[in-house]
Amino acid sequence: MRQLLHIFLVTILLYILVGSYSFIYSQKQTVQSQEINLQKSLRIFSKDSVQNASSSIMEVQSKNQGFTFPLFTSEQRQNIVNPDVGLIVYDTDQDKLYFFDGTLWQGLEITNSKDTFSFELPSEPTNTFGEELIMQDGFAFIAAAHQTVSGRQYSGVVYYYQKNTENYWVLKQIIAPNIALRDNAFGFSMSYRNDTLVCGSYKGVYVFAKNISGNFIETHKISLPTVTEFAPYRVSLWQNYLAVVSTGAFFTYNDDVIYIYHKNGNAWSLSQTISDANDLLLGFSISMDDGFLFLGNGGIGENAPPDVNKSRIHIYKLQNGQFNLFQIVKERGDDWLGKTVKYHNNQLYAHVENGVNIYTLTDNSWYKSDFVIIPNPLIVGYFDVYGEYLLNGEEGTSVDEFTNSGRVIFMKKTNTGWIKNSVRTAPDIEYYTWFGRRLSVFKQDYLISGYSAKKNKYYVLFGRTYE
Repeated sequence: MRQLLHIFLVTILLYILVGSYSFIYSQKQTVQSQEINLQKSLRIFSKDSVQNASSSIMEVQSKNQGFTFPLFTSEQRQNIVNPDVGLIVYDTDQDKLYFFDGTLWQGLEITNSKDTFSFELPSEPTNTFGEELIMQDGFAFIAAAHQTVSGRQYSGVVYYYQKNTENYWVLKQIIAPNIALRDNAFGFSMSYRNDTLVCGSYKGVYVFAKNISGNFIETHKISLPTVTEFAPYRVSLWQNYLAVVSTGAFFTYNDDVIYIYHKNGNAWSLSQTISDANDLLLGFSISMDDGFLFLGNGGIGENAPPDVNKSRIHIYKLQNGQFNLFQIVKERGDDWLGKTVKYHNNQLYAHVENGVNIYTLTDNSWYKSDFVIIPNPLIVGYFDVYGEYLLNGEEGTSVDEFTNSGRVIFMKKTNTGWIKNSVRTAPDIEYYTWFGRRLSVFKQDYLISGYSAKKNKYYVLFGRTYE
């Protein structure tokens, strides 16, 4: 890449040269075309610059000025006639450099090697590494729900990573049930609070606690009253309450059931069952915090049967040990409300078709207090939020010439509202597709998962947000 950059800079700068190899002053001159055969290196520098990079064919130095690449919109870049191999321009629509590799325009990602790197599993392409993600303060959980364990296919494991003092992420533990089960999809959903990790699967819910050595050990397996084959359980943990969504026959719009478990001493017991015959896919998304249970049934979309109620959010409030229906939030004409719900900093965030609604509890009612407009959303994917950052994944979005490459839009809250901070694509969009399949953010650290069709592998990107 450095060689390409040097070639490009030489090409541009030789158009304005008239003979001298070193310049310490400004000069304007119109030249139609000119070729110069350099026998030595070329230096362009200000009078205060004295160092010499003797190994470079060209050197540019200044203490108060930089070099500006030609600025193009995406349309202008694509309309360049017969671009040369190695041609570099700055795309103002995508906010990054692009170079032409002889066939396609490739976007250049600028990252810090200690803060952003991708993980792949070397085998088992069906392990769904990154099926679910949880980022916390200095550690992370990554589920591979279809990984084979002890010869049992699709059993599932969870990878537990920690960040060391040099900001590198290292694998601490592979978490799995005490007894591996075939077709279990362990880790399909996860919830973490106060050294307790809860993992949903096809065949039950597993509770893990951190021991004195810092590893997670299985303490409970909860078998639910009803079991539907290949129907995963979604989970959400808050204090001594655990909400478990039994999806029924998923994708057939059968009624979902929510089981509420309460921990008394060292035992989990079923304390309540929630269902609504008039609302299918209840609990498509789930979040529980501060005495409230939020159940979204978004994601039904245009394919919903005519008798199915459109998307909404059911809000339940804990009162006298029971979660009672508190409010139903609806948005007229929006079939995606509640595909993802997330409670954060005393506010409820919920997906809608073109952004994220923010609800605030005021006068004993949740009302929409803000709206995050996602610029040019191509699909309704998944989002996560922490502090001033909201990450919106669009796993099926096509970037440049690559189908389903995916992208993640970083939104940032400012004094004037939410604005687009940046757009993140996969490290190599030709090979890494479905970027933004799942994501999780905590403080400045984030996780983004995807799937590479060409490599037939799932991957997860660790990264950091920057000002």
